[in-house]
Amino acid sequence: MKKSILLIAVAFAAFSAKAQDGAAWGGQGTKVVNLGYGVGSIWKTLFKLSGSFSNSKTTATGPYAVGFEYGVSDHLGVGVQLGYGSVKNVTTDAGANSNGGDLITTEELKSFQFFARGNYHFGSSEKFDPYLGLGLGYGNFKYTYKDNDNGQDVSTGFKVPSSFIYSGALGARYYFSSNIGVYAEIGYVTGSFFQGGLVVKF
Repeated sequence: MKKSILLIAVAFAAFSAKAQDGAAWGGQGTKVVNLGYGVGSIWKTLFKLSGSFSNSKTTATGPYAVGFEYGVSDHLGVGVQLGYGSVKNVTTDAGANSNGGDLITTEELKSFQFFARGNYHFGSSEKFDPYLGLGLGYGNFKYTYKDNDNGQDVSTGFKVPSSFIYSGALGARYYFSSNIGVYAEIGYVTGSFFQGGLVVKF
């Protein structure tokens, strides 16, 4: 009986190792680089809420994301991620300028984020790699304001107190070949609600 249990355990271990070797996530020693773009900027949403007027226009760039992950076990990878994005809000108030013209105000927020991150991989497919990711790091933000009151451009800017930031996402990678694929994440990732892009595994 003990021999049978031992044989079953050895067979299961061998099968698990084989499945891991053929899985999209290669386990310990795996290296992955990602390059992505975020959609649904949280800063754009906040700007719209703070300046919700019909004569306001809010646009956003990014956030762009670059990351690196290294496998430390069969299911866990750790790494770093960088993010950069900006959001701009332009408001035109007809006749509100001191000289009787239109008052145009421009607000812009630029953000740079750097954080450490861990991903837990729970798939066994050869091409599909689902994971849960959590991160903690540092955010640097710069705010600028500009208007044309009195017929002259007036501008000012300051750094928003930087603070620790976090990231949490449910994501997946799909590989077209042994080392090149695409990824998508939903959650809160470098200032956006959704992020996607390219991945390279080596």
